[in-house]
Amino acid sequence: MGDSSLGKPAVSDPARLAQTMGAAKPGVISDFIAFRVYRDGLACGNAGVFSTTDDLAEFARAVLRGSEYGGGRRLFSAESFREIATPRMKFAPVERSFGWIVRDEWTPAGASGRTAWHSGWSGQTLFLDLEKSRFVIVLTTRCGDYDRARRERFEAIGEFLTTRF
Repeated sequence: MGDSSLGKPAVSDPARLAQTMGAAKPGVISDFIAFRVYRDGLACGNAGVFSTTDDLAEFARAVLRGSEYGGGRRLFSAESFREIATPRMKFAPVERSFGWIVRDEWTPAGASGRTAWHSGWSGQTLFLDLEKSRFVIVLTTRCGDYDRARRERFEAIGEFLTTRF
């Protein structure tokens, strides 16, 4: 997963970088708080991750294999992996694990009852169906009406899950 990084892109080719609303140029964090945190040499968990579909797919496959990738290596411990799928916060209709939403009103058609997803403000979503060992990655730079954008992303994920499998 050599194309993924925190704070600034691992790649410098402008053709491989997206520009989001509010960012001065491609490859710059658009979240103003995260921008300052990374600028000052620190890290935060709410923004500033740069990646590619290939790296995200490798990560998703590893999660679906219990965190194993690349010939038996592990991304994280089995205990940490269990935290992805274990609801820790239950506020109907939303259930959250550590860093992931595991159930809510956006769970798409065609998904099992054991899912996890994470999305970003500018439109990226990684959806995992832990029971069916499937994943969908949606990368956009759409900003604005967040609820509409999220609804449309999950409609697309649901359509993919029901027509491709």
